[in-house]
Amino acid sequence: MVIGRSGCVARTAAAVPCLVLDQNGAVLFDFGVVRAADRERVIRLPLAGATPVTLELDDGGNGIDSGHSVWEEASFVLPK
Repeated sequence: MVIGRSGCVARTAAAVPCLVLDQNGAVLFDFGVVRAADRERVIRLPLAGATPVTLELDDGGNGIDSGHSVWEEASFVLPK
C-alpha cells in the first residue's frame, strides 16, 4: 500500500494524519502526519484477524488548507 499526498496539494501547507484501524477502532498502524512536501510511503502490514479494517485520514490541525491525501494501490492478500 502506498500513502502520500495528492498531487494537487504539492505547494500548500496540507497536513493529514493517516491511520489503519481494526474493527474495534484500535490503531494497527499510525503513519503520523503526512505533509504536502513528504514523499510517498510504502507499507506492508499483517492484518490477521482484523475484519474489517478502516483506512482513515483526518484533519492535520492546520485548518482547511487542502488536506487531500490518497491511498494508492491498497490491496489485501489472503493466505492460501
